[in-house]
Amino acid sequence: MREHWTNKHGTLVDKVQFRTLADCLAFMEKNKINKDIYHPYICSECGMWHIGHSQWEKKKSRKR
Repeated sequence: MREHWTNKHGTLVDKVQFRTLADCLAFMEKNKINKDIYHPYICSECGMWHIGHSQWEKKKSRKR
């Protein structure tokens, strides 16, 4: 569920969606998003690219 939604002030909202990896990386560059903390990934729910915390993905992959 966390791969498509984010919590904004106690309300679940869709994460920003990007059609391509290039669009996602350009957004990260333009907004000076730290690539050591955040990374792009394809959402299994909507099939679009999102930006997520690297730490969350590491925890998720340990559960598998």
